[in-house]
Amino acid sequence: MTTYRIGTRSSRLAMQQSLEVVRALEAVYPQDEFQLVKLSTKGDKDKSSPLSKIGGKGVFVRWIEQALAQGKVDFIVHSLKDVPSELAQGTVLAAIPKRQDPGDVILTAKGMDWHDLPNGARVGTGSLRRLAQLHALRPDLEIVHVRGNIDSRLDKLARGDFQALVLATAGLKRLQLLDYPFDSQRFNQKEVNSEAHILNNYELQAHAFSLDEMIPAVGQGALAVQCLNDDQQTREVLQAVDDPETHQAVACERVVLKALGADCNYPVGAYGQIKGQEINLTAMIGRQDGFALVRSQLEAPLDQALALGQAVYQDLLDQGAGKWLGQGDGND
Repeated sequence: MTTYRIGTRSSRLAMQQSLEVVRALEAVYPQDEFQLVKLSTKGDKDKSSPLSKIGGKGVFVRWIEQALAQGKVDFIVHSLKDVPSELAQGTVLAAIPKRQDPGDVILTAKGMDWHDLPNGARVGTGSLRRLAQLHALRPDLEIVHVRGNIDSRLDKLARGDFQALVLATAGLKRLQLLDYPFDSQRFNQKEVNSEAHILNNYELQAHAFSLDEMIPAVGQGALAVQCLNDDQQTREVLQAVDDPETHQAVACERVVLKALGADCNYPVGAYGQIKGQEINLTAMIGRQDGFALVRSQLEAPLDQALALGQAVYQDLLDQGAGKWLGQGDGND
C-alpha cells in the first residue's frame, strides 16, 4: 500500500473538490491510501482586500505550491480558474478531471427575474470579468465588490448587502446547492436564458447565463491536480483521473491567458468546446474599468488547438484589446 498526501485549502468547497478527486482515485487504486492535508493561504486569511492587492488569484495557489516543493504533500488539488498561467518551477498539471458546468449564475430572490431588477440595483461579484460582462448586459446596475467563500457571500445576499449575486455554477453544484444537469446546447443558445432554478436550502433562484451572455473564466468548472514534474509514480497514478478532452480544451483556453499576460488583473474569459475533430474557442477581454470589452470566437481542427488559442489572442488584440493591457486592476 502507498499513502499519498493531498494538499487542499480548508474551505468547504475546496474540501469537496479534493474529495471528488480522492474518490475517483480510490475507485481505481483501492489498495492505496489518500490523506487530505488542510493548508491555509494568504487569500484565505485576508478575506476583504481585493485579490489584485494581495497577489491575484495565484495567492490561493502559491502558498500551497510551497508545501508541494517542501515535500509536505505529494500532490495538490486546485480550482483550475485560480491557477496562474505560469506554474511553479518543477511542477506540472498532471491531471485535469472531467469538467463540471463551466457557466455562471446570477442569484436573486425567489420569483424575481434578474432582468426585472430595478435600475441601480446592487449586484455582488469579486470578478472583473463578470463586472465587464454585466455592464454590457445591464449598464444601469451597481456592481459591488464581494469576497469570501460561497456561504459568506450567500449570507451577505440574504441580509440585503446587494440584490443579486453572481457565482460560478460548478461551485454551487459541488456543494449540492444546485442540482440541474448541464445542457451544452442551451448554454450555447444566443437568446436570453430565462430558465430559473431554485437554490437548495435558500429562498433564492439561480438564472444560468448562456455563453453569449457571459464567457466563463479560463478553466472554470474544471479541477487541476498538480505534482512535482519528476515524481513519475504520482504522475502515473494521477493519469487515472485525467480527462483528455477537458485537458485539451482548457489547454487551449490557457494559451489565451498566457499570451495576454493575464492571471487575475484583467477582465478575461475563455471557453473551449470540442466537437468531433474540431475545437471552438470563445474568449473576451475588457477594459480595466469594466465599461468596454471585445469578444472573439474561432474554430480549428483539434490538432491545432494551441494555435487556435494564439489566433484568438491575436484577434482580440486586433479588435483593440492591446490598448487596454497593463492598465488598472481587477480580480476573478
